[in-house]
Amino acid sequence: DEQYVYFFAIALFFLLLEFIIGSTRNGKDFFRPVRGVSAIVVFLSISVSMSAQNDKKEVRKGNSFFKNGQYSEAEVEYRRALDIGSLSRTAKYNLANALYRENRYEEAAAFLKGLGDSLVCVSPSMASDVYHNAANVALNQKDYQSATELYKKSLRLNPDNFETKSNL
Repeated sequence: DEQYVYFFAIALFFLLLEFIIGSTRNGKDFFRPVRGVSAIVVFLSISVSMSAQNDKKEVRKGNSFFKNGQYSEAEVEYRRALDIGSLSRTAKYNLANALYRENRYEEAAAFLKGLGDSLVCVSPSMASDVYHNAANVALNQKDYQSATELYKKSLRLNPDNFETKSNL
């Protein structure tokens, strides 16, 4: 878990405090016009970084339910994470996995669609996993041509994945 956000928030707070209190040289206050704007920017960046941590808490709760085989409870937590941070790729991926385990293949496919393409540059290994799972969904829907293509995409990103090779 990434914990840097808390230290980042503390550092930004002290930077803001320096701008507000700041010393003046020769009786002139050079940063007076900048202080108000910088205060707003700092507070906005702190709130954005803290909201990113909130959806991670929900994802972790969902992961614990998922590990215990409680897929419907995991689905609820992953959906909460998406409500907080709708761009969370991890929440979408995990939600799709929970839906797959509940045999709700069409819904799982909807969450996996396009997710692999958005992850190729960011995390090729996770993109490979997304393609693998999307292929599994297509296979369960008896869409063999799409499953084959998705397995191939997965193998292009991670050629050492023997499970994907076996499924292909």
